[in-house]
Amino acid sequence: MGSDAPVFTLQLTKAWRGIFGSDAEFGKWLVKVTDEFNMKLGGEVKYNLSTGGFIKNQNVQLPDWQHFMGNQTIVASPFVRSYQLAKELKQTSMYNNNRSVKERVDFYLLVSGLQLNEKGIVEQASDFIKAAVDPAFRQMMTYYVGVFYFRNNQPQLSLTFLETAKLANLTNAQIGEVKYILGYLYFSLGQFEKAKQPLDAVRQTAADTYYVDANYYYGFIAFKEKNYSLALQCFEIAKVAAVYAKLIPFYNAQIFYFTGSSEKALSTALAALKEGEQYYELPLQQL
Repeated sequence: MGSDAPVFTLQLTKAWRGIFGSDAEFGKWLVKVTDEFNMKLGGEVKYNLSTGGFIKNQNVQLPDWQHFMGNQTIVASPFVRSYQLAKELKQTSMYNNNRSVKERVDFYLLVSGLQLNEKGIVEQASDFIKAAVDPAFRQMMTYYVGVFYFRNNQPQLSLTFLETAKLANLTNAQIGEVKYILGYLYFSLGQFEKAKQPLDAVRQTAADTYYVDANYYYGFIAFKEKNYSLALQCFEIAKVAAVYAKLIPFYNAQIFYFTGSSEKALSTALAALKEGEQYYELPLQQL
């Protein structure tokens, strides 16, 4: 039954230590609010707001599995306009009589629809990839579909498309996004060796949108591989982001301890505890 009210979604995740051999013990929550409304001549407005946090984080191996892409901002208004314009162009004789024009209009319609999360649009975009004559359109649509699935928390489908995406017709920003998403998804799946190459490429490009994020995840891999000097370099860059600032002191303190700098490990742990709200509050106290 339809409703004009916003849609609220509450998601709770709980991990218990000892279940199926797990060391994790935490609880986290996520709240999402979505809605859309038609402003007639003013266009359409759609929003998807989400927030979340930890209820308990006694032992979280990777507390940022739910990664909010804080560096990614989508301005919906241009996509609404292009989506509406493309739909109007589909009604013209030029669209119906010229295959090249038809393919171009379909491309912009689908890309705009993907950005707006239009219902059923991703299936149409997948069909477009199979049918498009222009290889540039096929390659670019593969990228857009892969990013769409990533944005909608469907990692396996995102990998399916982004692993086959050709980069020749993408902008530098889009290439960086593909590499970061691939690296992040491999990381999330525990495939650290596969994650290293794409994350390494992004973490060394200071102008890239995902420069800070890539440094955090690459730093974590370096930490696991006991490449402590590289891990410290990466964490130094990543700590500017609030989402990582409460995680990194724990890793840094461990690195200092493992490398024989016990006083520095202690001062790092004490400074983090004094600041408060650390993800690894209890382990820092034990350290």
